[in-house]
Amino acid sequence: PPFQWREFILQSWFLLRVAFLPTIAVSIPLTVLLIFTLNILLAEFGAADISGAGAALAAVTQLGPLVTVLVVAGAGSTAICADLG
Repeated sequence: PPFQWREFILQSWFLLRVAFLPTIAVSIPLTVLLIFTLNILLAEFGAADISGAGAALAAVTQLGPLVTVLVVAGAGSTAICADLG
C-alpha cells in the first residue's frame, strides 16, 4: 500500500502543537540553571571569562537535546493516550 503522507503530516503537526510549549518552558530554565552553575564553578578557578562560551557549548551539546527528547516524548505520548481514550 502507498505511504499515507496526509496522515503523517497531520500526526506530525499534532505532536508539534502539543509538545512545543512544554519543550520551551522546560529547556529555558534548565539552561539558565546550567549557566549559573557553570559560572560559579569557573569563578572558583578564576576562569569566569570563558563562562559564556562554555555555557553555550554545554547547553547546545548536552542539555538541549536531552530536555527536548524527554519533553517531546512525554507530551506526545500523553496526548496520544488521551486521544485514544
